[in-house]
Amino acid sequence: MNWEMLGAVGEILGAAGVIATLGYLAHQVQANTRAARHTAERELYDGSRTILSQLSGDRELARIYRLGLSGHESLDADELVQFSSLLLQMTNDWQRAYLFAETGDIDARNMWANQRIRRDVASTPGYQEWFATRGHWLTDEFRELMLSEMSKDSRYRVLGDAGGGAPE
Repeated sequence: MNWEMLGAVGEILGAAGVIATLGYLAHQVQANTRAARHTAERELYDGSRTILSQLSGDRELARIYRLGLSGHESLDADELVQFSSLLLQMTNDWQRAYLFAETGDIDARNMWANQRIRRDVASTPGYQEWFATRGHWLTDEFRELMLSEMSKDSRYRVLGDAGGGAPE
């Protein structure tokens, strides 16, 4: 064997090593992407779970939420602060989900469910009153999306309202 032959074998082995390394890196990028998606979705689930836990575990907060969605006039100043804080928490979760969807870090099916809940709550008079005074806290793009969704029909009904009740 001469030096040229050894050089050619070395180049072939080097190229094979580069190809193997690129394959490994591609696999790692895919694994990292899946992990990022799982983390994003877990974060959103945790946010929703926190809100649901608050509402289901605190009768007074549930009452404030129900009344607040009908309109702010039935809430005193302290209740309005609680209601506003709850809506801010919900809206921040929705905005985070929207941003995750923009980057592909959330499954489209989860985004669809998030959008349905968001549209229903945003269609209520109480949410729209809150949004009129606090919507400027959101990113411009998400604020425009919310304005669009608030104008759409919704099946949401505030439970306990006269003539209201659960959606059909």
